[in-house]
Amino acid sequence: MSDPTLSQKLIRFSTQLGFSDIPADALTHAKFHVLDTIGICLAASGDETTQAVKRSMARLGTNPESSIIGQADRFSAAAAAMINSTAAHGPDFDDTHQGSVIHISSIVVPSSLAMAEAVGASGKDFLTAVTTGYETTTRLGMAAPGIFHMRGYHATALVGIFGTVLIAGKLQRLPEDVQCNALGIAGSQASGILECLNAKSSLKQIQPGWAAYSGIVATLLAQEGVTGPNTVFEGRYGFFPSFLPEGNYDLTKAVAGLGQKWEVNDIAYKLYPCCHHTQAFLDCIKELVGKNKFSLDEIEEIECIISPMQAELLCKPLEDRYAPKTAYTAKFSLPYVVSAMLHRGTVGLREFSDEVIGDAGILKLARKLRFTESDDTGYPGAFPGWVRIKLQGGRLLEHRMLANRGAQNNPASDAEIVGKYEDNASLVLPRQKVDRLRELVMDLENVEDIRTLAENMRP
Repeated sequence: MSDPTLSQKLIRFSTQLGFSDIPADALTHAKFHVLDTIGICLAASGDETTQAVKRSMARLGTNPESSIIGQADRFSAAAAAMINSTAAHGPDFDDTHQGSVIHISSIVVPSSLAMAEAVGASGKDFLTAVTTGYETTTRLGMAAPGIFHMRGYHATALVGIFGTVLIAGKLQRLPEDVQCNALGIAGSQASGILECLNAKSSLKQIQPGWAAYSGIVATLLAQEGVTGPNTVFEGRYGFFPSFLPEGNYDLTKAVAGLGQKWEVNDIAYKLYPCCHHTQAFLDCIKELVGKNKFSLDEIEEIECIISPMQAELLCKPLEDRYAPKTAYTAKFSLPYVVSAMLHRGTVGLREFSDEVIGDAGILKLARKLRFTESDDTGYPGAFPGWVRIKLQGGRLLEHRMLANRGAQNNPASDAEIVGKYEDNASLVLPRQKVDRLRELVMDLENVEDIRTLAENMRP
């Protein structure tokens, strides 16, 4: 008898996972990440890109199965997953699993909500599906952490589609062969390139949404008899050999510790609405400003010590990062975000408006930033920050953070996470619903039908 393929191993874990198998700390983390993601979706529900995706889905025609967060509409599960996933990722305020370097909740939570509502799942079943998505999707990314990005691929979109397939299969209790075919089909639909970071484009915002949509479509196709290769991951022309032909991946990591070490505990929250790789650098600036007295005019040079993988995303090409073309691309510019923090004292949603990204003072300061690549920063595994500011007269200020705030090794408080949710959710919902939604999420195991949660996500 032949050994099971990676697809079969992941499916068997997902199928066998029960609510009672999940440790209490993992469940608590899962709830907080669901809450955080719903808040972001609410804040971004009226965003131009989210609305464009919604109009596109409406033109295709859909069945009213699942809710759109922050809106009254209901769409098919696939369409709802795509719209909500786009909203979750759109402001770049969503969490990141550090070991895989993927924005895990932007796919797992919208996919689970859409499918759970479509089948009328309980809160326990929903939480179990969410955990399934976290544990399997992260491990696929952990097989090649940061490597997809170096090749120009959006890892969140590439591996996220497989997590959606496993979520859809679990909530519908599909047979192993159907799920295996769906994963095989998904391998041909996985996509996402990062050229959108170097151009005026809203494409990156929808890539997780496309993965969520495609994962559900792959499952539908498999249910109707379309077949896919059960060696989709490891086969000669499989997912990993095709996207990473150099062979710089390790598929043993895709199942290592599965069901024993819970990766949901290592998902880092964002406290600033920009690329997760920038977060620790921003906190370094806050520390330096808070503990030292100096004026912006005194700054001669800002040096950021950064890993080559992170520099590829945040600092290259440097001229584009000095003067971002759009408010969205500014979120991936280390010179811009560091200078914005120095110039304005904060980096929130307003700092990524069209008006502010053209601020001459910020752009002038940004050109004083240079970066030094180092393999000694602690990345991957953590998203560190390391900043030196050289002042006139030779004075040198330096601060280093080994892990970003919101990560397992530098955790955000429960109050910070809930406060972020409340700030985001209150942009759309009245206070009473903000509170009720929080109560439901934190007590999901006692929610009999996830549609109760969906009802409270509407304005």
